[in-house]
Amino acid sequence: MKIASKIAKVIIGLLVASTFTFIPQVAQADTANGFNYTVNASSQAVVTGCDGTCPGVLVIPSTLGGLPVTEIVTYAFDAEGLTSVSVPNSVTIIGLAAFQSNSIASLTLGSSVSEIRDSAFENNFLTGLVIPNSVLTIGNAAFGNNLISSLNLGTGVQTIGENAFFVNQLTSLTIPDSVTTISNGAFMFNSAHTSVSFGTGVTSVGQYAFLNNDLTSVTFAGNAPTDISNVFTGNTNLTQLNVTAGTTGWGATWSGIAVNAVVQEFLTYTTTNGNVTVTGCVGTCPANLVIPATLGGNPVTTIGVEAFKANADITSVVLPDSVTTIGDSAFQTVALTRVGFGSGLQSIGDFAFAGNSLKTVVFPATLQSIGYL
Repeated sequence: MKIASKIAKVIIGLLVASTFTFIPQVAQADTANGFNYTVNASSQAVVTGCDGTCPGVLVIPSTLGGLPVTEIVTYAFDAEGLTSVSVPNSVTIIGLAAFQSNSIASLTLGSSVSEIRDSAFENNFLTGLVIPNSVLTIGNAAFGNNLISSLNLGTGVQTIGENAFFVNQLTSLTIPDSVTTISNGAFMFNSAHTSVSFGTGVTSVGQYAFLNNDLTSVTFAGNAPTDISNVFTGNTNLTQLNVTAGTTGWGATWSGIAVNAVVQEFLTYTTTNGNVTVTGCVGTCPANLVIPATLGGNPVTTIGVEAFKANADITSVVLPDSVTTIGDSAFQTVALTRVGFGSGLQSIGDFAFAGNSLKTVVFPATLQSIGYL
């Protein structure tokens, strides 16, 4: 019995020791350069807020305590009176409501941000926004209730959450080919919004996604998303949807709006060795120019020299991933305020975008050469 009792005590001792061995360590709070932060299991700095009063112009550093800053946590800078925010290239995640309810009018997002979570920038004063190509997910109400009139969604976004851009001032919108899901109410209550072009990847558009906009022009470049009711409720001047000839899944109506399935190719082009060079428009170019990935069954690889030079009708352009080359003066002296490059672009010629009104341009990592500006 004594031997059994000793064995039992040893076993209990081992269990107690084992229990203490596996107690997880709590992340320790640290302070550096005016910021509070914790260190995660990967030895990365996670910003939790300001050390004291935040400055109105907030520039988040790429390192704190010698560690890379990779995340901004939930409510980190909620209601701090911020007017301008710069997020470094090291950050990948912006947390729930991290910057909500400030007075932010200027925002720069780093090139590594992949996830912008729910309400991250809700209730601010943003008027223009460029989403980096690295962003995959925009959360629910992430940019709701701002003043955004100019929006560049980049080329990487896959999911746009519920109410993501509700109550803004959009006038036109280009959905990139990367987007597959647009959730309920994503763009509702943009009362000045008249034009939207959907890329080739959209498979799902939620109810009331464009509720009470003022749409008159809607174009789909790809196959029909799953049909659902009330996508365009409250757009009293929208009489038809324009779809690209040859795409599939369209009926006589989609979401209760008549489908015009006879959209013709509106671009002039030449084909050499199976590759297409775009040379201009047939007649008047659309204000929101979306270059398709294929024409005549062949990949579009080049925008030709002076293809759209001095064409004042064009205010935005989106290029597909298939385009590798933009020729000299291709978009010189147009009226561009936005441009979206595809992920395959390698070369931009001399003066290709000279004489426009571009403020911010995001280049893909594939770009190898740029000519004279």
